[in-house]
Amino acid sequence: MKRLIVTALCMAALAASAAKDPTYKDPNPYADYGVAMASVSNRQMAVEWQNANNDRLAQIDDAWCGTVFKGGAAALKKKLAAVKKAYMSDPVALAEIAALTQYSMRAKGNERELWTKALLAKAASSKEPYVQMFCLDQLRWCGLPSQANDVAAIGEKSGDKGVKDLADVVRREIGE
Repeated sequence: MKRLIVTALCMAALAASAAKDPTYKDPNPYADYGVAMASVSNRQMAVEWQNANNDRLAQIDDAWCGTVFKGGAAALKKKLAAVKKAYMSDPVALAEIAALTQYSMRAKGNERELWTKALLAKAASSKEPYVQMFCLDQLRWCGLPSQANDVAAIGEKSGDKGVKDLADVVRREIGE
């Protein structure tokens, strides 16, 4: 009898989760997502996010990066202000930051030095471990050997083990 009741409750929960929002428009009506997708039909799928942000993403190119760098340290600081707590940042803003990191590695002027200083300043001034780790991860790609001690200082001042560990990795990668 207990088994029957438990089975009935499970079936009822499954049926309830399979009920679709009547306003939901499937981006790919020919795909067979099965019952598993019905429970998340109120959340944006990756293809929906991509379609909604295509125009913003298409604007991120070398010309856009060059324009940002022409704004100097203030413009870079403004871009890095978009990095917030985990899951709170705009994903397109994070893509822009990654593009700036890549651009700084190829640029012919002082963009790399400007960018790495901005990343170090953001990481050092933040108390949020996610923000510190995000900046350290960007520095992992573009940090300069002369900044290894600054990276180590960020790790030493942080109370978060993950930040300390990542700072140590970044320090070794850019300093050696």
